[in-house]
Amino acid sequence: MRARLILLALVGVVVLGGLPAHALGAAERPTNQKLYTDGYDDRMLLGGQWLLKRDRLNVGQQRHFERQRGTAGWSPITVPNAWNAGDDSNESMVGGVAYYRKDFILPGSPSAANWIVRFESVNYRATVYLNGKEIGEHTGAYLPFEFALDGVKKGVNRLVIRVDNVRQPFDFPPSGFNDTGEPVGGWWNYGGITREVYLRKVPGGIDYGNVQVRPIVNPGPPAQARVEWKVDVHNWGDKAKKASVQVCVLLPDTKSSVRWVQFDAPLLKKAFDNAGVTASINNALNQPAKQTAQAQACLAAGAKVVIETSLDNGSASAIEKLFTDKGGKAIDYDRQVSGGSASVYVTFDGKAVGAAQAKGVLSAMKANGTYKKGSVVAELWGGQTDQNAFWFKSGNDAVLNPLFKSGALKKGPTQFVPDWDANNAATIFNQMLVKTSNNVQGIIAANDNIAGAVIADLKAKHLKPIPISGQDATPQGIQYILAGWQSGTVYKYVPDEANAAAAAAVALVKGTTPKTNGFRLNGKAKEPTLALPVVWITKSNYTRLFTDKFLKKNQVCIGTYAQYCK
Repeated sequence: MRARLILLALVGVVVLGGLPAHALGAAERPTNQKLYTDGYDDRMLLGGQWLLKRDRLNVGQQRHFERQRGTAGWSPITVPNAWNAGDDSNESMVGGVAYYRKDFILPGSPSAANWIVRFESVNYRATVYLNGKEIGEHTGAYLPFEFALDGVKKGVNRLVIRVDNVRQPFDFPPSGFNDTGEPVGGWWNYGGITREVYLRKVPGGIDYGNVQVRPIVNPGPPAQARVEWKVDVHNWGDKAKKASVQVCVLLPDTKSSVRWVQFDAPLLKKAFDNAGVTASINNALNQPAKQTAQAQACLAAGAKVVIETSLDNGSASAIEKLFTDKGGKAIDYDRQVSGGSASVYVTFDGKAVGAAQAKGVLSAMKANGTYKKGSVVAELWGGQTDQNAFWFKSGNDAVLNPLFKSGALKKGPTQFVPDWDANNAATIFNQMLVKTSNNVQGIIAANDNIAGAVIADLKAKHLKPIPISGQDATPQGIQYILAGWQSGTVYKYVPDEANAAAAAAVALVKGTTPKTNGFRLNGKAKEPTLALPVVWITKSNYTRLFTDKFLKKNQVCIGTYAQYCK
């Protein structure tokens, strides 16, 4: 199958023809043609010669490849292009980073219409620059996406796309490594601009899409019929159209947990729709500057309340101040903003999370006979820019520190995991194993993402399972629990938290006081807090996740894990 897929990709590149015989990187006018007929009118194919530069050391952002003027290190290619087509090595499957560059001249005056650049597919993460300035980001292969060409000018314009196809655990399809350490995934990890690129003009800047028409017929009697229709209208123009956003939701990333994309965003949207409150829901992709820009866009659109899951205290507290200085309100969501100005903190009980993790690991150690004097417990806490990591640690400490002090157990290596990132966790745990000569009997892992990295390290070294905690009740976490690799995971029923945050925001919009059940110290101030309970999930009660519709059985009980399911 691998060879077949590579052949198809190579054929796709060859069919587009050879390189034109003109100066390397010379500007071209897009051509009025399409490689298929369905879709928008007035598409201009941005074909011909492109330039490619591999960024093997991932230094392009630091060195600003998007602003480079010369062609040294850039190679001519045609688009569509997969830079690793024909390379079936493990390194090729793991992925890398590359930059694509294209100089073009608009057909006609830039002021005559608004112009859009459309990508039919980029694998996997794309950052798009026009004339040296970022105009947008997109994540996901085989999904078309568009950005307004903000800053387009007469004469030569330069389009640069940074493409990152380094596989991450939560990419689609899910990726990882098999028992022999080889990278695996649902399909071959081609990196590049894998389908065509178009320019598209939108006269007046008003665009439409996603037209849905549904006839509804009632045969009666009496017979009745009606037609329901829905269309998305998009203002690409530079003239502001009247809009009203009441609540701004700022979610942090897509890597620290699957919840932000799979649960929080759709749950919050549904809650606000049901309440008749308009909301802008954003994800900062782990970029504090981007989160700040999203907050400013919300303010410009009229938002009065911000729900924020912070990335770091500095930028997060500044964002809250942007709102409160203008008479708005802020809500700390899941992560407390130290020094912030939020009216309420909506969260799960962080100390209870850490306590449940520690008790779960101790219970598993007792069950397998490793709970004894001298047994080593290592701890991998969450990202230290996240206040929650300290709440979870406080729960770990409350249970474990008395045992370390009495000598009942031995305190092993401990470390925070930057950004909650699985790659960082894998490196840290490898170092812990070296430091202890593989002598670890229990492991506190702050969440399932970190636990998965630890388990991968254990498997790679052909070591036996060790009692290990988790958090977030992810499909992979439950699979590892069923297979005996993970002791348990903290289940936080995200719908409760999302609905509580939405209710708090609606209350603030209406000028009433949100529901709370206590407070958390924020510096010397008492921050009103709604703390929600958590549940420790093991083999004995994992089916609750299906009953609660938090997970589907077909997300967990598949492949080699089906044999473990009830």
